[in-house]
Amino acid sequence: KNKAALDKLFQAHSAIAFAAGSMAVLFPHFYGVFLGEEVHGNFFRWSPDNDQVRLTHVVIRLYGCLIFGQGMLVWFARWIVDSAVRRGIVLSYFVVFTMTELVLVASWLTDSHWHAINVLNMILFGGLAGFYGWFAFVQPPAVFDSLDTAMD
Repeated sequence: KNKAALDKLFQAHSAIAFAAGSMAVLFPHFYGVFLGEEVHGNFFRWSPDNDQVRLTHVVIRLYGCLIFGQGMLVWFARWIVDSAVRRGIVLSYFVVFTMTELVLVASWLTDSHWHAINVLNMILFGGLAGFYGWFAFVQPPAVFDSLDTAMD
């Protein structure tokens, strides 16, 4: 049961990463709002005339590519049979999402460009850190065995 739960976490994480990564690449202005960009006119079709905003959109698109790639890694991790590798993936994501959460909280407490919509990011990354932390530190080592290994 717990092995299936870890695979479901991997599936959910990959689905969110595929969607979020694609959106960041195709519509970077959706994410620009989290960074303090103002919405000018139509939210769905917007071409910035500010060079700083264009640079921000390039960075958002690059980050979107990384997010999409994470989705692929997690999707294929479901078929890894080596429990040490699966545990390493879980620990790595716990660290990544915990660090991301800490950066968001620090920004919330110190930056003037903080938007209330960033609370959604804090909930998302805090939740991912919590889920991966639960598997990393609470679940027994057998949870990292793949479903194929569990069937043997």
